Amino acid sequence: MKDELQKLSTPNLIEKGKENINLSEFTLFEEEEKENYLVKFGENNNKKIFFQAYQEDHVSNYYYQSEYSIDDFQNMSKGFKSCDDVNEILETMKEIFSSKKASIKNEKEKKNIIIIFKISLLGGKEQDIKLNLTQKSLELNEINVELFAKLILMEKKMKYLENIISNQKNEINELKQWKESYKNEIEQIIENKKDEKSLKIIDSKIIKKKEEIDFLEKRLKTDDPLLQKRTIKYILLYRATRDGNSVESFHKKCDDISGTLIVIKTNKGMRFGGYTEQIWNIDYRGEGKKDGNGIRFCYSLDLRFIITQKKLKVLLFVMEV
Repeated sequence: MKDELQKLSTPNLIEKGKENINLSEFTLFEEEEKENYLVKFGENNNKKIFFQAYQEDHVSNYYYQSEYSIDDFQNMSKGFKSCDDVNEILETMKEIFSSKKASIKNEKEKKNIIIIFKISLLGGKEQDIKLNLTQKSLELNEINVELFAKLILMEKKMKYLENIISNQKNEINELKQWKESYKNEIEQIIENKKDEKSLKIIDSKIIKKKEEIDFLEKRLKTDDPLLQKRTIKYILLYRATRDGNSVESFHKKCDDISGTLIVIKTNKGMRFGGYTEQIWNIDYRGEGKKDGNGIRFCYSLDLRFIITQKKLKVLLFVMEV
């Protein structure tokens, strides 16, 4: 993020009253002061290369500047001998600064700063070069211009940071939503596992959830405190899709048995049933005996609705229609 903020730098001081060509700028860190300096260099209308530097994060009444000719550079090092014009020297300097081979040192007692960089020589050797930049005072209007430029830069940085914070808030919200969704999925998996475990105690294709078994057992145990501490066992006696959808098939499986829970599902998906203590039986004419007093209660699985309540037995037989 620091590099991104540095890219927001606003062009500041340039040579007053002169046209600057091929202007470049880089940030160098002064180790002793622990301060960043913005260094600019380019060609002026005197065909010379000027260097300018000032503290990046402070407004002051001075800056540092010097200019050098092609001959000055060629006399500094053999590494510049092959440079025939200003543009070639500027390109060489850009390459040096971009490759992090330049540093800066503030000599406060001399009121100047030194830019130190390495230039490559033949044979793979490198030579240290020093450029002295002299301190120059700013006029009042120039200080105002610099201050205004700093304020613009600060606004840009603030907007950039605000965007970063906004994006981070969005990411946090997305993570919270993902966490909540993941939590819900885990809870659903746990509930499904509970349902699977509970449904193992009853062989049913109609009863699908643990809550439905709990609903029925609560009703079964309401009238008899002894059942509250005991486990009810379910045995499937009759299933229409398995044993045949006829009266004869039903009585063949259920006659002479009491304590039966009936579970019914219609073609439209409605689920209901009832419980009776009465023994199922069929007379010699093939008709089932009817006794309304034998029904303990009726219920609706979909509406969780009970019509009556009676005492029940521990061993229940299930019939699905």
